[in-house]
Amino acid sequence: MKNKNLFIGLVFVFILGFIFLVIKTVEKDPSGFNIICMGDSLTESEFGYYPRHLLGLLKRQGFKANVYSAAQTGNTSGEYLDFLRRSNLLKKIRPDLVILMLGTN
Repeated sequence: MKNKNLFIGLVFVFILGFIFLVIKTVEKDPSGFNIICMGDSLTESEFGYYPRHLLGLLKRQGFKANVYSAAQTGNTSGEYLDFLRRSNLLKKIRPDLVILMLGTN
């Protein structure tokens, strides 16, 4: 469990650094930078909800961002692909950045 938490923490730090880099290099739309967090229970579950924490960190750094969660707990990659096709989320949200954490199921 300790190694899993360390791994998730390191992944989150890497993702956050990457997001800051991308946002700083892209001309911002007045409505904000759209980020969609896609995945399974690693994205959203009773153990954590990193999209909310990500939004808080971005706001504290002064970035105008919209963070959306498209988590589907327990989905396999195939089930998630079916969900994406049915939901049309990418067309609705039109994200500037997609964070995908999927594949453990």
